[in-house]
Amino acid sequence: TAEEANSEKYALATKQIARQPRFEGVEALPARLRELIERSERLYARVERLDTQLRVSGTAAPKGHPLAEQFARVEGFFHEHLAMEFPRREFGRRKHRPE
Repeated sequence: TAEEANSEKYALATKQIARQPRFEGVEALPARLRELIERSERLYARVERLDTQLRVSGTAAPKGHPLAEQFARVEGFFHEHLAMEFPRREFGRRKHRPE
């Protein structure tokens, strides 16, 4: 039900951890890892914002699935913000072996 979906059981967790300042020495990490950390922080902020909007909006869910509207909003978010950032890799055999 909508009440269950809005319960604390399904609330976004680890807000305190995600909002912690970066640890000392982060500059020494490889550039790719720092980039992934930054992207994860931005993603968490977006998900947190969506979670807040869904909990505060109070809009009634459509008659079908009780979470259909939320699913559509989350799916739209990922299509809009992440589809261009992550090009799909071609699966199958590698053309070149790593050294």
